[in-house]
Formats: sequence, structure tokens, C-alpha cells
Amino acid sequence: MVVSHERSGTHFLINSISCSFNYSRKSLDLDHTDVNINYYASENIRSIFKKLSKVHLANVIKSHHSVDFFNEILEEILNDFNLLYIYRDPRDVMVSLWKQIRYWNWHEGPKTETIKEFLKSAPSGRMMRYQQHQLPSLLHRWEHHIRGWMVDADESFRQKVIYVKYEDLNSSFNSTIKAIAKQVGIYSFSIVRPKPSENVVPPVSKGESGGYSEYITSEDDQYIKSMIGRTMNEIGYQ
Repeated sequence: MVVSHERSGTHFLINSISCSFNYSRKSLDLDHTDVNINYYASENIRSIFKKLSKVHLANVIKSHHSVDFFNEILEEILNDFNLLYIYRDPRDVMVSLWKQIRYWNWHEGPKTETIKEFLKSAPSGRMMRYQQHQLPSLLHRWEHHIRGWMVDADESFRQKVIYVKYEDLNSSFNSTIKAIAKQVGIYSFSIVRPKPSENVVPPVSKGESGGYSEYITSEDDQYIKSMIGRTMNEIGYQ
């Protein structure tokens, strides 16, 4: 199971697992219509996961939901599934998300002319399906996701989750895949880096680390750090 905030390298990781570990290229997407779940009923979520645990899935399960949706059944999920959480520099996440929302012809989230406006905008539209309550801004939304799944999680939970830093997967692909294989107990595999343009959610990006600098000014960067700098530092971003 792969969990992430949107635009954090979700499909890069899923495709890497697919290519290297011989899983299906099609993920089982909990975010859309593949599985009918009432996310506000823990028993319904539990029932779905129990059914999935009894099937030898060739598909990677995917979710962008905040941890709040799964709090009551996290231990059960971790007992039945390997959970990988991929995270990325929030500045690259914000730029990629800004581009994606402007790309869609529906109300996925706040469509702003500038990234500066976007950073200060509150979540809205279809993206709200991934959160249980409103947050002041998209930066706070990212922080809530990260802290819930990662920073503020119990140590016993953190020890069972495989945390994957996007920048490591991108720049040190082979060693990162080997580390994942060891953690999930896969001993026979061929390392294959997926093509960046295949099986991804549009718009297709370069996926480079630090590309945000073309869009985010030093003033924007200072603002971001004033809002979520503590959390950034805690997960290795300056």
C-alpha cells in the first residue's frame, strides 16, 4: 500500500514497484471508484481491507487520504499490508499541485494565477475528499498529512511503515529499491526504472528535485518556512 500527499511521487513509487517487483501497473485506487468505501465509517473501511487481505493482490493499493480516516484501524492494516509512505520537498509538491489544478477543467482545488496566491489559499473543491476537516491553507494541509502519517505518529507505528524520500528514489534509485525490497521481504527482483511519462497522472512533469526555484521566489520561500519550516526541518528539508 502506497500513501502520500498528492504530487509527492506516488506513481513514480508505484511504477517502480511494478517494474522491479513484478506487480500490476494498475494500482487499486482508494481515491476514486475502484473500491466503494464510506470513508467516514471505520467498520466499512475495516471490512474492505479485510477482504483485500484475503486476496493475493497483484495491485498496489494507493491512497492520498490523511491518516485521520484510518486511525481506528491502522494496527490492523499494518498487520495485513506493507505500508509505504512517500514524501517530497513541499515546495516541489506545491508547484506541481498548482500546475495540476490549473490543468484540470473542473474544480479540483483553488485555481490561482500565481503560486504566491496558491500557497495562501485554503483547500477547496474535489481535493477536500482527502481530508476530514478544513485547514487554513494548502501548506497547512501538506503539514497535517506529513505530521499525521510520519512526524507525530507513534514510534511503534513508524517502525512498521516504510518511509521513502522522493529525492532518494529519484537520485539513488537502485539503492532505494534494494532497501525497499529488503524491508518488504522480496529477494528475487530485477531493478527497472520506470519511464517518467508512463502510467502517471497528468500533467506530466520533469519530476526533478528543486525545480520549484523556477516558480517560487525567495520571498515565497521565506513565507513557506514561516508557516511549515519546523516540519520541513524535521523531515530533512531546509
